[in-house]
Amino acid sequence: MGDELSLESTPETKPTVLSVVNEDICVGCGACVAATRGKVPISFLSAGYYQADLSDASADDLATASSVCPFANESKNEDELGHDRFAGAEHDEGIGFYRSLYAGRITDTEEIPGSSSGGSTTWLLTELLKRDLIDAIIHVSEGESRLFEYTISMTVEEVRRARKSKYHPATMDAALNTVRESGLRYAIVGVPCVIRAARLVADQDGQIERSLRFYVGIVCGHLKSAAYAESFAWQLGISPSELDAVDFRIKDPALTSRQYRFGAKARGSAEWTEAQTLSLVGGSWGHAVFQLNACDYCDDVFAETADVVFGDAWLPKYEIDWRGTNLIVTRDPKIDEIVREGIQAGDLDLDVITPEAATRSQAGNFRHRREGLAVRLADAKAEGRWVPHKRVSPGYEHVTPARVELIRMRQRLSRASHAAFADAKRIGSLDVYLQAIGPLITAYNNLTKMSFSTRVRNKAKRESWKVLNKSRAVFTAKSGGDSEPQTYVILTGVSGNLGDAVIRRQVLEWCRGSGRIHAYVGNTSDGWQEELGLKEGEYVYSAAERRQWLRGLVVGRGRRLLVFDPGEVPLGRAHLRSEIVFLGVVALVRLRRGKVVRPPRAVGDSHPATHGLYRLSSRLSNVVLWRDRPSKESIGVGELVPDTAFGLSTQAGVGEGARRLVVVSLRGKRPIPGAEWFEGLTKFAARNGFRIVTCSQVDEDEQRALELADRFGDDADYLPWGSRRDIEQEVYVRELYERAALVVSDRLHALILASKSGAIPAEVVEKPVPKVATHFSTIGYEETSLDSSGRSPEEIAGFLQRQMNRSDELSEKLNHAQSRVNEIMTNAVK
Repeated sequence: MGDELSLESTPETKPTVLSVVNEDICVGCGACVAATRGKVPISFLSAGYYQADLSDASADDLATASSVCPFANESKNEDELGHDRFAGAEHDEGIGFYRSLYAGRITDTEEIPGSSSGGSTTWLLTELLKRDLIDAIIHVSEGESRLFEYTISMTVEEVRRARKSKYHPATMDAALNTVRESGLRYAIVGVPCVIRAARLVADQDGQIERSLRFYVGIVCGHLKSAAYAESFAWQLGISPSELDAVDFRIKDPALTSRQYRFGAKARGSAEWTEAQTLSLVGGSWGHAVFQLNACDYCDDVFAETADVVFGDAWLPKYEIDWRGTNLIVTRDPKIDEIVREGIQAGDLDLDVITPEAATRSQAGNFRHRREGLAVRLADAKAEGRWVPHKRVSPGYEHVTPARVELIRMRQRLSRASHAAFADAKRIGSLDVYLQAIGPLITAYNNLTKMSFSTRVRNKAKRESWKVLNKSRAVFTAKSGGDSEPQTYVILTGVSGNLGDAVIRRQVLEWCRGSGRIHAYVGNTSDGWQEELGLKEGEYVYSAAERRQWLRGLVVGRGRRLLVFDPGEVPLGRAHLRSEIVFLGVVALVRLRRGKVVRPPRAVGDSHPATHGLYRLSSRLSNVVLWRDRPSKESIGVGELVPDTAFGLSTQAGVGEGARRLVVVSLRGKRPIPGAEWFEGLTKFAARNGFRIVTCSQVDEDEQRALELADRFGDDADYLPWGSRRDIEQEVYVRELYERAALVVSDRLHALILASKSGAIPAEVVEKPVPKVATHFSTIGYEETSLDSSGRSPEEIAGFLQRQMNRSDELSEKLNHAQSRVNEIMTNAVK
């Protein structure tokens, strides 16, 4: 493929950049040119892409080139570079590190038609300039010697002129040389391999490192040679020699975002010729025509070394919108802050999405760079060809034989496109290319043809979202447009359950600032409302005012935010009617462009019909959070996060040496423990000089607290709830936890509140249900529970003693959980 190279295959002991070029895996990024200060030049091959020229490179130059080449084995990979820069962020195997994940677009309707997708990339770049965080932007724009090349923009207007996708090769060496010499502050925009290469160059060059302030990544399906644009233009009647300009993504308001158009203009003409991209030969991205060979050996989808990443949200609910929808992954704290401020200011209309949704939006890309890459690596090794080290293991066992053949055919199709188009240009006839590539595309399409049922299902999804979006636009227009945002939050619960009140109060606190509060508390007592801490100016609705609350939610002006209550959600047969109502309410809120947030929840009892309705309603929601893995897997939608109570502030309490209490609080509806249990706790307390006290955090457990104290005898004290109001009991119990060394309970929120007050949590009961263990497992804190059935007093005492040695581990897990759930929920309700 391309011009012949005189380089021989080299052993692994030599700089692997030689093998990168020799095997045609060079992507032409220009990093080696910049790092060697021009001693390794780069040239534009007749095949229509850039490649490094190593023919006169010295041993030192080759070593330097290998250290910055994104496909050489000597350079740091994405994981190594990410760990160096994004410590503290969440990590996902497919996405890499991330702080926030979004799907959406800018709100400026005049700018949307001129963008490739949702316009968010250009918005961020201009924000960086406006905030004086950078002086200039390095990105691909219209070139002088080529259709497109890396250029430097220093004004907002220059950035706007350079927007939109450029499916064309470009090299950044000249731009990096300018960076080194100018001393200005830059943001650089590029596909994954280019961003990684720029990071590698900056690691070796102090001036470039100081000047490159932000790295902005673009999700990449694969890179194209110059022939991609030329072949499309030629099909429109403009030959390669006449081609002056192209536009790869022209939006059509009558079609979906996938059905964009290609436009081309001949030299000396002001007229643009257009056609729908998918109608052109090679217009399907899956055909991989003119793909660079390097892209067959890349495993980075989300530009994992970039500070922020933009792509297309190819999900049914978004792709039917002609305006385009950005997928956004933030990693740098400052950029994350800028995006959040953009949401708050109304410049960006973004949904919070889960890692699973982000990955699903690039499903084809992941198939190519995971299972496809494994097959290509295995094929190359079987043929004795050199391939770069990747984070994917070579092999065939993960795919069917039919899939292996498809992967190989795609590779053959890609390689054939380069040769066929070169022949067509040499002869001067487009038919040479079309006749050669047509049969290969037909064969590939036959292999990838979806079953009738799959096509029907995908069509139904798209049409459903079309109807929803159209109805939403009409509904919003009729409701009078935007005014003050209104937040409708469900805070129902039962008086006498301190844990339920605490997590609902925390959700209410997260909601404050998102809009005027309308809290539905249902049929509850004054004590419950006192526990919630509702403030003056926040509207409260009882069960008798339910219709009024619902009417306000779905009718009237202003954007609506619906926030469900946290905790366990019952999905039994008795709750079928409620879920039918909520399904309709959620659909209406989404119709009027409102937002639906489900804080950390867990599935309780379940009936198939109710369960199915809840799953459907969840799919319509913007944010769905689960506090335990079984619930998340049961519904199949949403993200796993710590329980709401983990978001509470940590209370220091008394010092470790002054903590002399063991607090015991057990459920009243479960059998009372056996004699071994009491003896085990008594032994543990005596050995450590602790005093056992019993109390309750739920009023129905009060009798059990008294019974426990009686069974302990002189070894324990009973602390009655007495006449204290709920809020007073909460203060009393939490102050007790602040003086406790250990809290033994089978109540989840008793243990979480205890741990947030500095005490060690432990569940020691006979046949414990999985609830406590699974919820603490969510924050990475394992072995919290012990089934005391058949355990000796010594085994029980030993388990508790081991828990006492875990305070540092617990503190680390709690801090991380608090930060994570607060960040996710604060972001979700904006």
